[in-house]
Amino acid sequence: MEFTLDPDGDGTVLRVVETGFAQLPPDTRRATYDSHSEGWMRELAELVEHLDGG
Repeated sequence: MEFTLDPDGDGTVLRVVETGFAQLPPDTRRATYDSHSEGWMRELAELVEHLDGG
């Protein structure tokens, strides 16, 4: 996992990079990647909501 924060005007850009999927067994690689991608989208959306005061 790599998290990078960069200033962007009055805000901040968060970049999330998760690696290591190529080392997973081929029969589970895609499902694991998709699951993690969906999970990160949900978690980051919750973070945005929290930061926006929602």
